[in-house]
Amino acid sequence: MKAGNCPSAGNLRGLGLIARAMAQNRISHAYLVTGPPGAGKKQLVEKCAVFLLCQDPDMDPSHPSACGTCSSCRKFQRGVHPDFLELKPQGRYIKIDQVRSMQNMIAFAPLEGKRRVVSIVSADKLNINASNALLKTLEEPPENTHLFLAAASSSRLLATIVSRCQALPLDQEKEVLGRNFASPASDQASFFLEYVSGCSRELSGKMLEDGILEIRETLFSFLCSGKKKELFFHTSQRIGRSRQALDLSLTVLNTVTRDLLLLLSSDFMQDRHLINLDKASELIKLAHGLNYDSLMKYRKLLEKAERYLERNVNPGMIADALLIFWIKEEHRY
Repeated sequence: MKAGNCPSAGNLRGLGLIARAMAQNRISHAYLVTGPPGAGKKQLVEKCAVFLLCQDPDMDPSHPSACGTCSSCRKFQRGVHPDFLELKPQGRYIKIDQVRSMQNMIAFAPLEGKRRVVSIVSADKLNINASNALLKTLEEPPENTHLFLAAASSSRLLATIVSRCQALPLDQEKEVLGRNFASPASDQASFFLEYVSGCSRELSGKMLEDGILEIRETLFSFLCSGKKKELFFHTSQRIGRSRQALDLSLTVLNTVTRDLLLLLSSDFMQDRHLINLDKASELIKLAHGLNYDSLMKYRKLLEKAERYLERNVNPGMIADALLIFWIKEEHRY
């Protein structure tokens, strides 16, 4: 083992896959790492990036690592490597301008070595426009450029993005996923809470204290009602009473919109992929009165609402706009 960046046991499996692919000259153009907060996604991506950029990596299949001493490794450690680019959210999202800037950069050959690496550690923060722009890069990847996406769950990404990435195993040292997540919520709502909290017990507890499940019930009552005008005032007051309440409401509405888009997709087969799994019957009925284009417009409205909330626009005004959309949709059909 060479001196330098020694990977932890939790990262060896994924890094070993990269080393074997490099030895066979079969490195994928895109990899996807998934796992909840604290699982080590960012660390694995960084280990893979410096390994790929290293001028003299240790190719030992049991303990691959970057040398840690070449000029490439030293530049990476100082955060100045010209062939490494990291996309981070600006505010709540990674935006289309950031993706376009990345695309302009990778259109040219690597500046220093044989390869270029792009890290998108918060890939689940890509907004819809940025996701569609990134998809074009994944469909026609530049030569010698490798993208690493990391997200809490693949379900938070466009299915078309997931299908164009190779899964990169993450050996988690904590039991935090799936059934090992002890949700303080009811069993029925546990899947929803796992998703919005990223399987974090601390965050899920805070969301419960702040009333996210009550807000969710209020919104589903409104959305599934045939008398939305009558419920408008009560619902708007409930979700727009504070910045915190509206922020939680936006979280809920984003999951509902995602579920409805999934139900309307032509290749949707099983409702077990829904985030609001316990609300499957309500969602299926609601989807019958909607179309895909309308929901995509609503998703953009949600993104705009989140930007307005960041700029301290009155939460009540934002809540009204979010609810009026559904009243208009109700009268279209």
